[in-house]
Amino acid sequence: MVVARLRDVLERLKAIPELHGFAWQDVLAVRLKQFQHVVYDVVFADRIEVLAVLHGARDASSWQSRAPQTKKARE
Repeated sequence: MVVARLRDVLERLKAIPELHGFAWQDVLAVRLKQFQHVVYDVVFADRIEVLAVLHGARDASSWQSRAPQTKKARE
C-alpha cells in the first residue's frame, strides 16, 4: 500500500508540483496520507528528484545534505 500511495504522490508531483509546500529552500515536502511518511523532493524543469522518503518522526534535517546547493533549482 505504501508503494502505491508513493506512486500516486509522484504522479501528482509531475502534474502539478505547485500544490505542495516548501520544506526548505527549493525542497518540497509531501505527506503520504494514511501513512506517517513524508516525501522530500526538488522539481527541476525536466525532472523531479526525490531526496528522501522518511517517517514523520525522524529528524527532517537528515535529508538536507542531499538538497541542491542552489535556491534556483526550479529554473
